[in-house]
Amino acid sequence: LTLTDQAYTNDLFYFCHIHNSMSGRIKQMTTGEASVLQEKDEPELGYSYEILSRFDDRCGTARLGSYAGNEAVCGAGKFT
Repeated sequence: LTLTDQAYTNDLFYFCHIHNSMSGRIKQMTTGEASVLQEKDEPELGYSYEILSRFDDRCGTARLGSYAGNEAVCGAGKFT
């Protein structure tokens, strides 16, 4: 991604219209260096990122951990 407006230094966002809370923050970097233009997270996202359960993190799912039970396994791979 190349930005041509060098005056804009705030973060950029991406989001999905289909999946609720599927979004992320894009930090701008300086040209040719590995340094962030702005350390502070501005503008604010408007909500907190959800913390996944151990099951969801391991299996690539979201909000299924509470239904998985104590013996739940997701198999050899992750769900997509």
